[in-house]
Amino acid sequence: MIDGKPYKTLRRHLSTNGLTPKEYRTRYNLKSDYPMVAPSYSEARRTMAKFIGLGRKPGQTVQKPADEASKTARKPRAPKVAEEA
Repeated sequence: MIDGKPYKTLRRHLSTNGLTPKEYRTRYNLKSDYPMVAPSYSEARRTMAKFIGLGRKPGQTVQKPADEASKTARKPRAPKVAEEA
């Protein structure tokens, strides 16, 4: 970071300082695949995209593994027994 502040994404920060991601990587001797987004931010976006269904064709649904489906199934309640007075 040019000003020493932590950022979730660097793209806007770099553009305000007149740099491209490629120039930034060159300037600070970083690998060409150095990420411009924090891992936590990337994971949060990935989770949100999966939740709203991005990356799937229309009509395609996610199938849960059999063991997860059985865990979430609720057990039926026992019938209430009327108390005798």
